[in-house]
Amino acid sequence: VLFRSKKFDLRLYVLVMSYKPLVAYWHEEGFARFCSTLYTEPKASVDITDEPLGAHLTNVAFQKGEEEYNTSHGGKWTLRNLWLFIEGAFGHREAVGMLSDIHFLILHTLLSVQTSVHNDKHAFELYGYDILLDEELRDRKSV
Repeated sequence: VLFRSKKFDLRLYVLVMSYKPLVAYWHEEGFARFCSTLYTEPKASVDITDEPLGAHLTNVAFQKGEEEYNTSHGGKWTLRNLWLFIEGAFGHREAVGMLSDIHFLILHTLLSVQTSVHNDKHAFELYGYDILLDEELRDRKSV
C-alpha cells in the first residue's frame, strides 16, 4: 500500500514468554515507517542501481540522510494513527480484517518454530516483525 505515493511498512513487537505452552503478547504500540522519497513504478529498462533508494527503504537510519526527511515525526506514525488512516480509506471492516490477518501471521510464525525453540522458563524472546501490506491490505512479509 502506498500512502501519498510513499512506501511504508509496519514494525510490530511480540514478547514470547514461553513456547510450551505458547504464551505471547503483542505490543499494541507498533508503528509504521515511511519512505521520505516519492515512489514511482520502476521501468523494466532502467538499471536498479539508478533507482532512488529513499523510495524503497524505510529504515530510519537511511531515511535521515534523505533531503525530504521529516524531522518532526521521523517518518513514523503510531499504529493507532495508521489504523485511523486505513479505517478512513478502506472502511472499518477492512481495517479489522487487516489486523486479524496480522495476528494470524504472527501466531502461525510462532507455532511453526514452537517445537524447535529451546524453552527456558527463566528467559523470554522479543521479536520485531516487519509487515508489508499489498493494495488489498494483506500482509506479505515478516522477518
